[in-house]
Amino acid sequence: MADLEGIADDFKWTGHDAARIDVWARVSVYRDGKLVSVDRGAHSSVTAYFNETNEAKSAYNEGEPRDDWATYLAPWSAVLAHTGHYSPEDAEKTLRDILPDVLRFDRSQPAAYPNGRTLSDDVEDIRLQMVSNHEITGDGIGPHTDLLTEFPYLGHPHKK
Repeated sequence: MADLEGIADDFKWTGHDAARIDVWARVSVYRDGKLVSVDRGAHSSVTAYFNETNEAKSAYNEGEPRDDWATYLAPWSAVLAHTGHYSPEDAEKTLRDILPDVLRFDRSQPAAYPNGRTLSDDVEDIRLQMVSNHEITGDGIGPHTDLLTEFPYLGHPHKK
């Protein structure tokens, strides 16, 4: 068994693992012989709600989390002001949960979004509540309740 630090050291246990880890992912494809980022992030659906144009979505997907706060605080605060009537202060406080777009997990706390994410967390409902300042409570679909005990863990996709 290895801890996170030990993964880089031939998968050895070092005992120096941090209580909190930050995770994000990128999906890239080859286009015209060049590797192009087509999706990135850690928090479900942020680009769909906050980046209104295809150009903004592409720029986001090509970006790095280290630049998110400087790049997206102002435009995403404007989205929250429009969709949820947030004050600038409340928008900034709310965006601290998703900027930079890395999924944080504090291993000393129970896993539940936004501290990590479990397979039964209804993140889409949480995102709708966030952008609407709790005016919209959910999408009516609900989380998975048909979890399996082995891979792939999720049951069949929702039909509606």
